[in-house]
Amino acid sequence: YGTEAGMWGSDDPDDRKPMLWEDITFQPESHHPLPGHKRPVDENRFDRDLFGFYQRMIRLRKTNPAIKSGDFRVAEKLLKPEVFAFYRSGAGQTLLIAFNRSEQPQNLSLPEKDIHAVLYGQHKNNLTIPALDFIVVELRKK
Repeated sequence: YGTEAGMWGSDDPDDRKPMLWEDITFQPESHHPLPGHKRPVDENRFDRDLFGFYQRMIRLRKTNPAIKSGDFRVAEKLLKPEVFAFYRSGAGQTLLIAFNRSEQPQNLSLPEKDIHAVLYGQHKNNLTIPALDFIVVELRKK
């Protein structure tokens, strides 16, 4: 509830905050709900960028059947200490999904001829995964 809008919180009473809406202006949050505790002042606003990210991920899932119900296989040849990668295959589609767990961009070596489309992420002469980010690549049918 609210994660997609940038809301945060945990236990009671934070779990009963009103939903953040884009068209409403809220006061900054500065008071801790428990006596004797303090919290830093936090801007309390709808996060349009985060909401857009959730929309893109939902659209990606809805338009790529391999994400919803495809077979899962670890991409052994692409693994690095900083990168975890796997394939999802199904409904005539194979996707490569790779996560960069480091604070530095990581490149994946994947032959250009194997790439049909980059569905999420960057693609130049190689596949670059930004720091603490991921990519989704649709592979060509063989």
